[in-house]
Amino acid sequence: MGRILFNYLAEKYPTKYQVFGIDQHLNISTRYQSINIDNIKIKSISSISTDKFFQCDVTDRTKLHKIIQEQKIEIIIHLAALLANYADIDKISHVNIDEPKNIFEARTMLVNTLFFLN
Repeated sequence: MGRILFNYLAEKYPTKYQVFGIDQHLNISTRYQSINIDNIKIKSISSISTDKFFQCDVTDRTKLHKIIQEQKIEIIIHLAALLANYADIDKISHVNIDEPKNIFEARTMLVNTLFFLN
């Protein structure tokens, strides 16, 4: 979902906003290799400029905050989450609890607005 939103915002508002993305995976096939995405246009989620998209696990507080500060990010839209039926409880905890802590901490920096969907 994040990559689809990233491309949508970058195309819809190319001069109004600088749109940046952060994800653990830059390669779409790595992330979605086990998911059936027949109804999603691959082009719309795989054509991401690497100068606007950063590879970072958002539980890496130092790296996340560095990206936010260096890029002067003022708005964050956080979409990462794992469903409760995911088999690995530690991974669920990591994504649904540890990641949001760093996102909320970032809110105290330059960030004026935070949209959090988990």
